[in-house]
Amino acid sequence: IKNLIPRLSALLLVTVFVSISLPGTGSFAAEFLILFSAFRHSTWLPALALLGLLISAAALVRVYHRVFFGPPAGAAAEDVAVRHKIISRDLSVPEMALGLVVVALWIGTGLFPMTVLEAVQNTVLMYR
Repeated sequence: IKNLIPRLSALLLVTVFVSISLPGTGSFAAEFLILFSAFRHSTWLPALALLGLLISAAALVRVYHRVFFGPPAGAAAEDVAVRHKIISRDLSVPEMALGLVVVALWIGTGLFPMTVLEAVQNTVLMYR
């Protein structure tokens, strides 16, 4: 499927990277802050959470690989051709532009997390 819809597959690959909290993404900064704060109170709870993150990361990468690189399972050749015609339309230019804006926000908050943290700092300190 990757060859039929390359833009969508690339955009979903970035989404998988953000979902598994790769460094440089906004979710990595959030996960790091959560695990670091939890480690102050307990040592086994962040370890358990980290194990869950690793399992979910492996599952997401496996699903992405099976969907975009794997052969169609249990389908006749005619059925595969019908499916390819249904999904043969890749992202349009406006759809891709919107996706790139979202990707830029994900990476921007990952590289510069203090822009978000400074905005919510007063609220966090108020409920501390």
